[in-house]
Amino acid sequence: MTKQKQAAVAGATGLIGTYLCHRLGKSDAYDKVWGVVRREVTLPGGVTPLIVDWEQIESLPLEAPLDEAFCCLGTTIKKAGSKTAFRKVDYDYVLAFARWAYERGCRRFFVVTAMGADKQSVFFYNRVKGEVEEALAQIGFDSLYIFRPSLLLGERHESRPAEQLSARLSSFFRPLIPLRYRPVEAERVAWAMYHCAQNAQKGKFIIENDQILKLSS
Repeated sequence: MTKQKQAAVAGATGLIGTYLCHRLGKSDAYDKVWGVVRREVTLPGGVTPLIVDWEQIESLPLEAPLDEAFCCLGTTIKKAGSKTAFRKVDYDYVLAFARWAYERGCRRFFVVTAMGADKQSVFFYNRVKGEVEEALAQIGFDSLYIFRPSLLLGERHESRPAEQLSARLSSFFRPLIPLRYRPVEAERVAWAMYHCAQNAQKGKFIIENDQILKLSS
């Protein structure tokens, strides 16, 4: 019998993380799934909240070794309030979670960054995403899967008028947009992450938007 896995999800209450938790919590492949969150919340069935102070995550205890970790952390510069605050979430906290997971036995890591991630980019957002990808590759995971979705579609807890307008326009022109740039439902990103976790191979893999759409079709 195949050993059931232990997994943790950071960003468990976010757009992608919520869908991912639903899938992991229902899966027979997992014996235990933790949702790493900042406060007590109700998570999908089969997922146990693990409350964290992101500034002190290294001291967060865990009752069993991890097999896999999924990182869906992310914010916007507008929501964070500044570039410094944005970088703290999308770089510092992502790396802190990855290192915490690695120290607890995790060797397969799955993370969402963004289409256009590039450490040399002139755009701050894309540059931070590229820098965190490079830093994650240095940790030592046997398997590192990086997902780069385009504009995400789905119901968010907070209002993002510009994204909502872009989503509506993109939906209208969707058939004309190449797969690599086509908006993608958050649920499909979650499904692609789950699929890759069940078929993980050793190495570093960049899953671009067109691959996400194909994997989840």
